[in-house]
Amino acid sequence: MEDREIISLLESRDERAIDEIRAKYSAYIFTIAKNVTGGDRDAEECENETYFRTWNSIPPNRPDSLRLYLASITRNCALDSVRTRDSEKRRGLKSPIPLDELGDLVSSDGTPEETADAELLRSLISSFLRTQPEWKRTVFIRRYFFFDPIATIARNSDMSKSAVKTVLYRIRADLKEYLKKEGYDL
Repeated sequence: MEDREIISLLESRDERAIDEIRAKYSAYIFTIAKNVTGGDRDAEECENETYFRTWNSIPPNRPDSLRLYLASITRNCALDSVRTRDSEKRRGLKSPIPLDELGDLVSSDGTPEETADAELLRSLISSFLRTQPEWKRTVFIRRYFFFDPIATIARNSDMSKSAVKTVLYRIRADLKEYLKKEGYDL
């Protein structure tokens, strides 16, 4: 079934939509969740939560890309799961390794000013990525949005792990310079 048909089912509150999403995207959702949470059980919970959040958010939302919409919900759910798990252990949020790599660019505070600052940062990163060749953009997104392991990115990009690490390092350095040039205060 096509994504637009699935979205139409969701808008008409037809429960078959969840079955169609599960049939088409289950492995995709599970992989994203497992990359972030690191465990099968947590990934399964995030997968189910993704179906629930999707059901509750369409309508009113009508995504252009169901696949990316599901990825975003899954990623946020998985990050919530990691935060909860870590807070239950009486320790602060330990970011998954990919976010640690962006540590000097990303703030975790939540005042209104910092929220607006995060929106500006998101916009600037998006603008920067549009200036990059598609293969570099893909490597960056696979690592920092989908949390793919270096080995997976290397295998899917026909690159060595060392080459992927180098590309990511250079993209982060270029991004940092771009942000400074655009007046973003690091």
